[in-house]
Amino acid sequence: MKITPAAAALTIATLISIGQAGAGVTVPAAKATGITETQAREIAWRNGLLIVEEIARMGYIWALAGRDREGHELAFDIDARDGAVLR
Repeated sequence: MKITPAAAALTIATLISIGQAGAGVTVPAAKATGITETQAREIAWRNGLLIVEEIARMGYIWALAGRDREGHELAFDIDARDGAVLR
């Protein structure tokens, strides 16, 4: 198959126009995945958990367990999306 100069010019013009149309397109930044482990620990500390013994993220929940000032066991579930304490 022989490519004629007209077909080549049309192909190049099409590719250039596609490139120019896409030049103004911006890709949105990745959305934040919610609160970090450090933020979850800080929320638990503000709610009385002095020593964090266990922490795990399970989907949209940070689960924390540990002890308060008097040595009592405490457990918290924190919404990983917004930091709300679910207990």
